[in-house]
Amino acid sequence: METPKLKVILTLIITLSLLTTIATPAQKLSRKYYANGSEVRKVFTPAIIQAQKSTLSVIYKSVRVAHAVAISKDGYAITKASQLPTHNVQLKDQKGDFYKVKVIGINYQQDIALLKAETDKFIPIKWATNITPNPGSWVITPGMHIAPIAVGMVSTKNRELRQNYRGATPMLGISLPRPGDDRARVVEVHDGTGAKQAGINKEDLITHVAGVEILGKDHLVTILKKHKAGQWVNIILKRDSRTIKKKVLLGTWVVDPVGQSGMQNALGGSLSIHRAGYKNVIQHDTPLSPENCGGPVVNLDGKAYGINIARVGRTATYILPAKTLIPIINDLKQNKNPIHTFKP
Repeated sequence: METPKLKVILTLIITLSLLTTIATPAQKLSRKYYANGSEVRKVFTPAIIQAQKSTLSVIYKSVRVAHAVAISKDGYAITKASQLPTHNVQLKDQKGDFYKVKVIGINYQQDIALLKAETDKFIPIKWATNITPNPGSWVITPGMHIAPIAVGMVSTKNRELRQNYRGATPMLGISLPRPGDDRARVVEVHDGTGAKQAGINKEDLITHVAGVEILGKDHLVTILKKHKAGQWVNIILKRDSRTIKKKVLLGTWVVDPVGQSGMQNALGGSLSIHRAGYKNVIQHDTPLSPENCGGPVVNLDGKAYGINIARVGRTATYILPAKTLIPIINDLKQNKNPIHTFKP
């Protein structure tokens, strides 16, 4: 009996053999045969057939904002919490069916949200809890189509992250005035940040954070230091003559998380807002967009090493391993990490 791994290996050998006859030194290889080209990704389809049934889309206003993974038949799923713009989201399965969900709880540090849909039709993922992938191991990310979203290889062994933050200050994603103007006035909103995502604008004046009246820009920084990256905070601001309320995800300043410059990382596309502070991770070289995080990442046998938790660099994505996820899931089910800073 052919296993998914054997099918992938045999198909890959045949594909590579054909490539030697398709392209000569004088010919340019079609992009579909590049590392993450469509033809190469198709080769790995046998490995995701089962895991794909457990892969879900998180939908907000008809747009997918993340992937999720079913963890039990009775409607439980997990996703990347910081990709949730609100609790008013739906899950969509492979058949195209939609499910209203309730957010049961959030582990802010590890960026995991536990969702619950009213169904008994989910197909739970099979975790590879007893397997630790070595550098060079294949990893495959299933999505909502027959072929994988992307394939890659493990770059580093499962490891704890060092505290590589720029100080301890969570990142709101704005620039404040230069000396001479002490107001908590927004002079710039940075792309790919919680402030940008929430719709904070240039010239907005921040008056309250998490219920605390803000007395100036220095006071704003002091109040933010009392929170953690990955938390949602309620912000009140003045815009012209209007008072506006926002819920903003705090990111974090990360200094070269994979040993590359920030500029070089930015060339590969958007990075996840919450991309540091995890207990331990497995790094791989798949360039996933933030909205493709939150779902499972599997081996050649179709079992999930964990979930893609963050895009951190030009060619670097973190997996939060199954061994770390399972205790978090159990705690969330027992209400040990209830929602407290981000309410519907």
